[in-house]
Amino acid sequence: MCEPATIALVVGGAVSAYGAYSGGQMQKQLSNYNASLSDENAKIQARAAEDATAQGSIKEDQHRAKIRQFLGKQTAAYGASGAGFSGSVSDTLTETALFGEQDAQTIRANAVREAYGFRVGEANSLNAAAGSRFQGAMAAASGKNKAIGSLITSAGAAYGAYNSWFNAPTPAANFNTPFINNYNSLNYG
Repeated sequence: MCEPATIALVVGGAVSAYGAYSGGQMQKQLSNYNASLSDENAKIQARAAEDATAQGSIKEDQHRAKIRQFLGKQTAAYGASGAGFSGSVSDTLTETALFGEQDAQTIRANAVREAYGFRVGEANSLNAAAGSRFQGAMAAASGKNKAIGSLITSAGAAYGAYNSWFNAPTPAANFNTPFINNYNSLNYG
């Protein structure tokens, strides 16, 4: 039969081990939840990048259509005025087309930059998800290791308490007491 201190050590060690293990598992669940949020953020960023690219393409096409309409109005106005299409009129039409194309290219470049920003955000979210999963795995492993350490420590302490309880010398068995040593040294004879 075990004495109460040994039982308390064993129960305390088991409770501590369970706490360490379940704490690690809870941290793992929280990290996995955070990873799933980061995964969703990455998906949102990817859709935003695709949308930025698509919107940029639409705006670029719309701008080119406006430039064509404007060039048509300029051409009609010059034709109606009888100015002809040489010299400064030709230069004006050429510059309108050139600057319109430059603006269209700027619209495209801005859309590419915007999409790139979203792609960077997507990559950051994916990296955060991987980091959260790794952190969760490490927390679970740490919880297991702490639980095992707690069980080993409490088992060793319980064994020590048990051993000291049942192997403790009794006063009658201790023959090195001063009284007995003095008794043996008496000379009656």
